[in-house]
Amino acid sequence: MTKAVKEFLRLSGIDVVGIARVEKEDLYTFRGFSKKNYNYGDVIEYRFEYAIVFAVAIELDYINRSPSNETFMGAMLALILH
Repeated sequence: MTKAVKEFLRLSGIDVVGIARVEKEDLYTFRGFSKKNYNYGDVIEYRFEYAIVFAVAIELDYINRSPSNETFMGAMLALILH
């Protein structure tokens, strides 16, 4: 199964792909803000041991055009206050 997943992702244009064991320290344990039907602070239950990890190369020019942290945080604040 691992070989099939990796091969599929590589054929889909993914540059680097791996399978990693998930440790409980790697995950959030309580829910944060959400507009879905969850309550803030609810415990999050996970039922998996592994995660698919992948990366795609991106041109530096695209990275330089991305929003700054200040722009992103301003947009998030606007959503929260809306």
